[in-house]
Amino acid sequence: MKETGGWRTRPAADFDLSARREGGFLVYRWTLKPGRTVPPGEHVFAGQYDHVAGGRDAKDDTYRIDATADAAKSGAAVWGGFA
Repeated sequence: MKETGGWRTRPAADFDLSARREGGFLVYRWTLKPGRTVPPGEHVFAGQYDHVAGGRDAKDDTYRIDATADAAKSGAAVWGGFA
């Protein structure tokens, strides 16, 4: 499996994007640059990767989002699957 890019609905200049293999998984990270903010609302972040042509089963695909805010480092996390 090899990463083939990613996109998001927020401005690209606000984030650093990295993708690498970790423990058998392809992990994408969008890191908000210092001084940038994300307003409340719905935002989409998508990582793409190569796979065999045709349909595929997403039952083993998962996501996790960790977020922190303000100087107190309050935060939240959500995770789940796609199937």
